[in-house]
Amino acid sequence: MDLAALLVSENGRNVLAEAFAFSHISDGDTFDVGPFRVSAFEMTHIGVYSLGYRIEVDGTTLAYTGDTGPCDAATEVAKGADLFLCEATYQNDSTLTYFHLSSAQAAEYASRAGVGRLLLTHLTPELDANVSREQAEAVWDGSVDVAMPGSVWEVSG
Repeated sequence: MDLAALLVSENGRNVLAEAFAFSHISDGDTFDVGPFRVSAFEMTHIGVYSLGYRIEVDGTTLAYTGDTGPCDAATEVAKGADLFLCEATYQNDSTLTYFHLSSAQAAEYASRAGVGRLLLTHLTPELDANVSREQAEAVWDGSVDVAMPGSVWEVSG
């Protein structure tokens, strides 16, 4: 709540606290939001604490890495997910860092986790999204798409 309170005026802080239920989420936490079961996984990142989420309802699972570099948690969050929304900042010829993935690395995690579909996100804007998709498809035989502004995806088991 303290950080969120900085986003509003002094007079609006009580309204914010009354309108939203704030809680700190940590690696390994599991909680319910309506019918959804949400599990948090700590990802590898720099500068900010980054969590991935596994969201499950009625046998259907959406897994989302959030910002991450290579880590075992990327496989764990995605294990058997129907849709894996995975950060894919870089391409094969990019200078890779330990706190972001390439599209090929995202596809490797999709393969290890046995997901149904892979949806790449967090692509660097100057890179061609079609190239990112192609590089992921070269690593993994499953369905690969790229998240674009305004796109909508249905998650089904």
